[in-house]
Amino acid sequence: MDRNAFIRLCRDTNPDVVILFSPSEELVETASAGLSDMTIIVASPRNPSSRVLMSRNIVYRKISSVPSPGIGILVRVKTFFIAAMGEGLLHPGQRAICFSDNGLGLFLELNTDEMGIPSLAEAVGGRMNLRALEATMEIATEIAREGREGYPAGALFIVGDEQKVLMGSRGLVYNPFPSQASGHMNVTVEEDVKSIKEFALLDGAVVIDADGNALSAGRYVMVKDMPPVSLEEGLGGRHLAAAYVTKTTRAVGIVVSSTRVIRVFKDGDVIYEIKNV
Repeated sequence: MDRNAFIRLCRDTNPDVVILFSPSEELVETASAGLSDMTIIVASPRNPSSRVLMSRNIVYRKISSVPSPGIGILVRVKTFFIAAMGEGLLHPGQRAICFSDNGLGLFLELNTDEMGIPSLAEAVGGRMNLRALEATMEIATEIAREGREGYPAGALFIVGDEQKVLMGSRGLVYNPFPSQASGHMNVTVEEDVKSIKEFALLDGAVVIDADGNALSAGRYVMVKDMPPVSLEEGLGGRHLAAAYVTKTTRAVGIVVSSTRVIRVFKDGDVIYEIKNV
């Protein structure tokens, strides 16, 4: 998209926030000068130059990867909003424009009140780092979309309240994640994501602490004296485990179904659902 056309489009729609995904420095400079009265969030895996960071209306937020073309981009943008709202970069009711300058020319106008995100961010914000939640959701989305060797696959992530979760579960396999002494793998570290995703495809759950450190994989949740939970008919063992462990701890469960549905559990209930990833 022509830079001047981009500025005109932003002016015509008059958003509260402009979000640029992995933009060129030329685009950032154009936006900063042409939209000086608007807040601009630069979301990129690479660190911008000091010149960009010194711009008065520019806020930088590091992301692990850039949303790519296809329907999955809506999920990636949505999970970005979860973390951005939890960090106070975005607020309920704001209108945001998202633009990707990676040759896609994507332009989205979003009203945060219509996305269902404020309720999710508010529900889990006090229990974990929302960047860790966002990154785990990204991994879950990739599993739902890609499956395993071309076939649908499921996974279970349990995030937060890790000591109680580990006490209430047992390992089905040798724990593949390094100990704290050698440095944990973390869902927010791009180099660690591939390994975490592979281990998530094992039977059992991946346990992640509130800061995104992967502590254990292949965990079997020991369901004892199951408290009352309400599950849709047809949901399987992963969903039951997520309902139980989130009912009995302050953890949040993220379940990837083999039907490509992602469900987030808190306090034994599904509080968020993404279909047809």
